[in-house]
Amino acid sequence: MDGYGIKIRYKQRGLVPKRRKSDLVSLEGLERTTDPVKLYLREMGNISLLTREGEISIAREIERGEKTVIKTLSKTRLVLNKVLSLEDKIKEDIDIIQEMLDFSEDDIAEGRLEAKKKQILAKIKKTRELSIQLDKIP
Repeated sequence: MDGYGIKIRYKQRGLVPKRRKSDLVSLEGLERTTDPVKLYLREMGNISLLTREGEISIAREIERGEKTVIKTLSKTRLVLNKVLSLEDKIKEDIDIIQEMLDFSEDDIAEGRLEAKKKQILAKIKKTRELSIQLDKIP
């Protein structure tokens, strides 16, 4: 091959770095198993757990995501129609408000449900009026 200007090397040294003994993983003390559960648990034991700050960060991210989903869904026609359909049910049965919203026992005992019912019905009425105006827009 020398005639073509190609040099052939039979031994290349130094291309692959030598490993130190400290880099090698010892398999000593590990039993061999084919049980997938044991393998999984062993692998999970090697993964570091979240810190308190990490958990708080993830919880906040989840809350932001849930709020985004609720906000996005609340802008759909499907949810609008569902809210408008609840008007008659709320007028007939005040207990449905307790199913939809969280109330403390004090709120229930002090008769705040009736005030909340009036407030919700007023908002539904306003929503219905705005929906009619929206439907008129071409």
